[in-house]
Amino acid sequence: MRKISSRCPSSRIRTFLASLLVAFFAASALAENKALLVHDDGDEVRSAVAGELGMQAQGSGVAGALNLEALKKFSAIILATTDSSFPRSFEQGLQKYVSSGGRLVFVHSAGDSFFKEKSYQQLAGGLFGSFSSKPRPVEFEVTDAGKTDPILAGVGDIGTPEPTYGHDDLHQSCSVLALRDGEAFLWKRKFAKGEVIYLGWGGNPETWAEDGFRTLLGNAVKVNAE
Repeated sequence: MRKISSRCPSSRIRTFLASLLVAFFAASALAENKALLVHDDGDEVRSAVAGELGMQAQGSGVAGALNLEALKKFSAIILATTDSSFPRSFEQGLQKYVSSGGRLVFVHSAGDSFFKEKSYQQLAGGLFGSFSSKPRPVEFEVTDAGKTDPILAGVGDIGTPEPTYGHDDLHQSCSVLALRDGEAFLWKRKFAKGEVIYLGWGGNPETWAEDGFRTLLGNAVKVNAE
């Protein structure tokens, strides 16, 4: 008689556990219909702020396993990540999520999470071009379009010093709402049936404690990008 091992391969166990997490998480999202904030694993600061703002929060490890059907349960998705370890399937899911009418918000360095994927650059609306790790006070200029846009309603100053992410080849469909040092720092655009917003703030954890930034983040998941 052939002996059957009672021990499953570790990869099958991980796959099974991941599927359980996705199913549980998606069901919770469906009941709440909240915005989802995706942060780097172990980032307690951003996770706590998400909870205070009434959003769901998940580390990139769990969120990266979500499929399109799970993503579609959320009213908006905010990427506040600095790594690029997401599986390709997650990037493809984000593309389809936005194309079908979802709202996606990039925070600071999240604009280059899939920096090697041209389709991701097209989704974000700009190509990551430069980075300065030295934080500097943010002096931003609101454009004419930004003066009447609801994204900036009630925001005021956000004074925490921030490292600088620069972007090149901004898509012509982007409506630039604020500039930093003459470069686009806040923009929004339509993408198929959905909406994409980029926020240049948020690289410094201390920024997340500011009322102005929290207002901006809350506005971004609610407004229409037209």
